[in-house]
Amino acid sequence: MLIGYYRNWPSGPKKQRETLEAAGCEKLYGEATPKAADRLKERQYATRTLRPGDELVIVAPEVLGRNQAEILEAMSEVHRISDGGAVIRDLSTGETVAWTPDVQGPLDFVARGVASLMTRRNRAGNEASRTRSGRKKALQGRKHAEAKADWHNPDLSGPQVAEKHGVSVQTLHSYFGPRSASPEG
Repeated sequence: MLIGYYRNWPSGPKKQRETLEAAGCEKLYGEATPKAADRLKERQYATRTLRPGDELVIVAPEVLGRNQAEILEAMSEVHRISDGGAVIRDLSTGETVAWTPDVQGPLDFVARGVASLMTRRNRAGNEASRTRSGRKKALQGRKHAEAKADWHNPDLSGPQVAEKHGVSVQTLHSYFGPRSASPEG
């Protein structure tokens, strides 16, 4: 029997359910809106329902957990019945994984799930940081080099350098430190 498991995940529970139904899953278990008190209860139901010859079908390994510990916990739940032939099928790769004495396959599977989860989180974080607004640095590139040289030029006063470059004396001091006769570094 094909048993599908879904979770509140970026693609959304509805899309996952549709994908699992299209894959032929006869039973579906899912954490559409998991609560802390019901921590992965549906995943536990799904893995306890598995019988020899059954497949737990997921859209991707990271659906099993939000971190490595949760994914390993799911694999150990499947391990309890995998001796009888139950397996996990990953629809993202088409791979079928069983916990066997040779655990390299399942461990690789878990590692890919964790890597995929981290990649997705990093991508989301990078996207969020791109959309954050922030002040542009006042002195960049050639303007930075010119301001630094002027700041350390004893023929110019601090206020003159600040006015020339359109910044405050305090900004110049925070960029270049105390004034000296020759620029350092």
